[in-house]
Amino acid sequence: AFNGIDISGIYNPATAPMFYDLRAKSLEEQSLKPIGSLEEMRGNIFSAETATDSVVNRLKNIPAYEVMFKNAFGENSINAQNIAKAIASFERTLITTNTPFDNFMRGDDDALSKKQKTGMTIFIDAGCNRCHNGPMLSDFKTHVLGVEDNSKLTASDDGENGTYAFRTPTLRNLKYTAPYMHSGTINTLEDVVKFYNKTGRRESQNPHVSSASLARELPGPIKPEDISSLIDFLNSLNAETFDKSAPATVPSGLKVGGNI
Repeated sequence: AFNGIDISGIYNPATAPMFYDLRAKSLEEQSLKPIGSLEEMRGNIFSAETATDSVVNRLKNIPAYEVMFKNAFGENSINAQNIAKAIASFERTLITTNTPFDNFMRGDDDALSKKQKTGMTIFIDAGCNRCHNGPMLSDFKTHVLGVEDNSKLTASDDGENGTYAFRTPTLRNLKYTAPYMHSGTINTLEDVVKFYNKTGRRESQNPHVSSASLARELPGPIKPEDISSLIDFLNSLNAETFDKSAPATVPSGLKVGGNI
């Protein structure tokens, strides 16, 4: 909900950077992209150009949605723009700011364990906070990391404008977001740390990325005996109390699935 918020708390939702390659700005623009994506929602029946129109037409033929859109946006309001607004409005309710780390930053010294506090010191000393900073633990900039490609792709993913640079992800709720990195090629936080130990030694893990082109901001290597404390700190960024509820039914009659 707060993509783009900087270390001083300044936030412009209209220019919030979305996706690992920054191909969208704002939740409204982001919300429609999966509909046109072959791998996410589109499938093979529709083209990328017609997928959103097909959704608009389907919603127009469902009376309950006609009523809901009328109540929210007025008469004859089922269109792509308002669908984007509706989805983005829901996405902005997914706020997870009640983590042990947040409570510690609010002044509760007991919110973090001794081991987590040690891990936070390791996080800072290694330079992880050069990119993972601010309220969302992200600078929302792109960096060249040399992450290996996903073997399921037919072509190498070259990131923002072909530079192999990818946006820094938030570190919030890492417990729920594996596998990690833009390519989903790393399954555990321990293996993420091991990856950064390699790139911190200027060893690219992608044959398309030279070691010389790796980001200067990459953190330094973490000692093996420090990895457990660092991961304990990262787990203090998980929130357990945010609303994960989903409706039992939806107006389309389609089966409700997935997790929040």
